[in-house]
Amino acid sequence: MFSEDEQFKLSMILKKITSDEMAILQEYFRKTMNPQANSRSSFTSEEDEKLKEMVAKYGESNWNDISRHFPGRTTRQCRERYRHYLNPMIKNGEWTREEDELLLEKYEEFGSKWVQIAKFFNSRTDINVKNRWIVLMRKRANSSSPTSQPQLVEVSSPPKPRKAFFLNQQPPVPSSQPTLYEMKSNPYSDIHSTIFDQSDFIDLSLEIL
Repeated sequence: MFSEDEQFKLSMILKKITSDEMAILQEYFRKTMNPQANSRSSFTSEEDEKLKEMVAKYGESNWNDISRHFPGRTTRQCRERYRHYLNPMIKNGEWTREEDELLLEKYEEFGSKWVQIAKFFNSRTDINVKNRWIVLMRKRANSSSPTSQPQLVEVSSPPKPRKAFFLNQQPPVPSSQPTLYEMKSNPYSDIHSTIFDQSDFIDLSLEIL
């Protein structure tokens, strides 16, 4: 609790600040002292009806007074909710084909400048225009995706090559040259037509002599 001296000093400080600065301070302390003020949950139907009543009572410019009736809601949340969704001047109905075509055309011209694009639509806010563009892009992505998944085809390995077999293949012909055993047993054979080791040649020469 503040003492009387602290309350007097605080009142003197508050007298020097403007109404806008006061609103900033109020919102800051509301967020600091009340953690629920940062809630991002959607407005309930009861909050929407109450917000319409508070706007009818305080007008569309006294958002500080209006937000006091909504614990856990900031001034900005109340203002944005009414201006973009609850304002009776805002058109929240279905989009026509002409509006969709105009939106795509203006996006090609201005890019993501939603405030500028919203000026070409009657009773459509920049938030409505942006949300509609996101919906159109999702529809386009879904329509371009394949309807069925590709099937996996099992590819068998190629057959191993087989050895060629010929019916008229003849067995190998034995060599016509005599073996070393035949040369030793027949000393009169032609020794010049056979190649053998030098030691065998010496032994064979001794046998001939």
